[in-house]
Amino acid sequence: MSVQQDPFAAAVADAENVNHVFGQISVDAQFIVWTKGERARAWVEGESVDNRMVQITFSLNPLDVMGMTKAIEKQVKSGFSDFTRVVWPSLQKLGCKHPGEINGKYVHAELVPQQKGSEWTTFKFLNVYETEADCIHAWEVLKGKDTATVSQNDANRAAALQFLPSVVMMHKGDLVALEAALKSTPLVKDYFTVNSPEVQEILTPFGA
Repeated sequence: MSVQQDPFAAAVADAENVNHVFGQISVDAQFIVWTKGERARAWVEGESVDNRMVQITFSLNPLDVMGMTKAIEKQVKSGFSDFTRVVWPSLQKLGCKHPGEINGKYVHAELVPQQKGSEWTTFKFLNVYETEADCIHAWEVLKGKDTATVSQNDANRAAALQFLPSVVMMHKGDLVALEAALKSTPLVKDYFTVNSPEVQEILTPFGA
């Protein structure tokens, strides 16, 4: 991870080091060629598809009310765990069929480690809003600037998370049975699937 040499820029970065970000997202994707140990480059039509993969760039422009000075940009590559275990499962839970569906929309995203123990972060999308006003309201709720301190959805998700470990542990040796159990358990079925990062974290010690 690069070290910030400008003390003023470092002070701003520290002040804007938040875990939850609300704002408008832009999404772009392109084919690239990447070989370990070499710099990635754009794939040119007609080239071999060996080592070709998709690189997706998410750029989140924070709401003005957040007081942040610049957009947050994250890049992910298809097939890498930060996309397959964090970014994509979070979008699937929001009903997305592909990442481009949220382009131009307002979102609530959490900055989480790309993988366990990593200093690098990526976006875990928690909600999508049709209007800026809806997004601002959600931010106000999270910051306690609204009469409601926690949305019902957040409360339900927290409750479901309490039941999740017991459901996963009961079926940890059979992913088909686990998927069926997750789909049939009240509350849990509304927030978690086999591919959810929370489920994968519980399964990791068992090699699932």
